[in-house]
Amino acid sequence: VAVLAGWPPSQRRPEYCEPAAHRLFAELRAFWGDLGVAVVGAPEQFMVPDEAVYDTSFHMNDRGQAMVTAALIDALRARPVQAVRNAP
Repeated sequence: VAVLAGWPPSQRRPEYCEPAAHRLFAELRAFWGDLGVAVVGAPEQFMVPDEAVYDTSFHMNDRGQAMVTAALIDALRARPVQAVRNAP
């Protein structure tokens, strides 16, 4: 059994390109890595345009769901899951 962490699907926002967001993403990846959980893909892969969400930035419509599903498949194919070094 492999436990994986994934980035939450979200609406693309300009602030996610800022250095503070990149530091947060790195901290989250390190947090999961310290627990022995591999993180799939990069946050940007799971960000969708405005027209792919309903009423909130985390509520994907059909188009957004399809985009995020395709991104997850691509991320898994690009980098097969490997054990994390610090895994208990």
